[in-house]
Amino acid sequence: RPGTYTEDVSLVGGIHLQAAVAGKSFSTQISGTMTHASGGVVSVQAIDVQAAPNNDAIVFSGATPDQKLWLANSVAYASGTGRSLVMSNTGTGAGVLFDDVNFRARRSR
Repeated sequence: RPGTYTEDVSLVGGIHLQAAVAGKSFSTQISGTMTHASGGVVSVQAIDVQAAPNNDAIVFSGATPDQKLWLANSVAYASGTGRSLVMSNTGTGAGVLFDDVNFRARRSR
């Protein structure tokens, strides 16, 4: 359902998150960090992620082969020293796929 969900989200293989409003509507947001560190395939559709200042928005980590994260119609926001996407999985064939996704990092001056 549309809204802002203030929490850190840990994804596991086989989870597929879909906003109730399709497309890039900016109606559903996670205020926190979204992490995929277990194996398997995960998809996230039309859900934006807004990290707290100096925190990473999306973290893709672990050592599982063929681990996948598919993002579509979303925006990942980070600020300060935070990064919008961190890819540190060392498994063979692992990766992040994205379609119509913006990765944004705002820095202090």
